[in-house]
Amino acid sequence: WGLTAVVALAIIRYAPGGEGNMSMAVATPIALVGFIIAATWIDFVADHLVSLLDFVGIILHIPGSIMGLTVLAWGNSMADL
Repeated sequence: WGLTAVVALAIIRYAPGGEGNMSMAVATPIALVGFIIAATWIDFVADHLVSLLDFVGIILHIPGSIMGLTVLAWGNSMADL
């Protein structure tokens, strides 16, 4: 928790208030932490969605190979539509 508090205070202290650009030395670690947090959330949500679909497949007695070839593949391609 201590590290979180330090990072939050650093962001509040060094974030631009409209008077200019943030220095690269401050912006780079903030962007890196934001990227890591976003990737972690995407992994968390995707993992839970796959677990949910596996559970639905078990309940409906759908073999794992069929689930992988159809339902999970459809979910993977939804962003392309």
